[in-house]
Amino acid sequence: MENAEQECKARLNRRDIVGWMKTIAGFANADGGNMFIGVEDKANKLIGFDRIEADAERNYLNNQINEHIYPSPDVTIRFLPYSIHGSQRYVLELTVPSSGIKPVIFKINGVPAIYMRRNGFTNAAAYEEIRRISLESTHLQYDMLASKSVYRPEEFRELEIFCQEHNGKPLTEKCDQLPVYPEAPDDVYGSYESYRREIREEMADWIEVHGRDEFRTLAGQAVSGVPDPEK
Repeated sequence: MENAEQECKARLNRRDIVGWMKTIAGFANADGGNMFIGVEDKANKLIGFDRIEADAERNYLNNQINEHIYPSPDVTIRFLPYSIHGSQRYVLELTVPSSGIKPVIFKINGVPAIYMRRNGFTNAAAYEEIRRISLESTHLQYDMLASKSVYRPEEFRELEIFCQEHNGKPLTEKCDQLPVYPEAPDDVYGSYESYRREIREEMADWIEVHGRDEFRTLAGQAVSGVPDPEK
C-alpha cells in the first residue's frame, strides 16, 4: 500500500522518467522512503522480474539517479525473491534515506526542480519548504548561517583578547573567509543562496538557447514549480 514513505511501480517508465524520479528526489528531501519495483501500485499485484531483467533494471535505475539527481542520495537496492509456478522472480526494493544535504535537485532537459514527498504524493516544493529543509540539513553549521548584520571587527576586540589569553592563539576571523551573499534572508545560509543562484543562471542559459516557450512547455509537463530564473 502506498503512503508517505512507500511507493510501488510495476515497471520503470523509460519514456517518461519524471513520474518516478521525482518520487526518489522527494523521498530524499523528506523523511526518506522505499520504492518497490515489480509491484502494481493499485492492486499490489506482484509482477516481478527474472534475474537478468532485475539486474538490468537495477543498473538502469542507478544510472538515472546518478545522472539526474544532485546531490546523489545514498540509495540501496535489494532483490526480494519469490517463487511462482516453480520460477524464481524478484521485486526490487529501493531504499532512499533522508538526505543529509538538502535540497536535493532533480534535473532533466537542463531544467532543475525540487520535490517533496507529502502524504503519499510527490509535488514541487514550496519556497518555505525549501528554506526549512535547507536549515535542517545535517551538514549545516551554525556559523554558515547568513546574516544581514554587518561584520565590524572592533565589536569583537574583547572576545579576541579573551581568546588570546585563554587559548594562547588569536581568534580566527572565519567570517572574513566565507563568501558574502547580501541578498540571502536572515534564516537562509549563504551556500544555499549560491546554489539557488547557480540554478537560476543555468535555467537562464537554457532559455537563451531553447526559448522561453519551450521552457514553459517543459516546466508545465515535467517539473512544475521551478523558480523563474529572472526573479
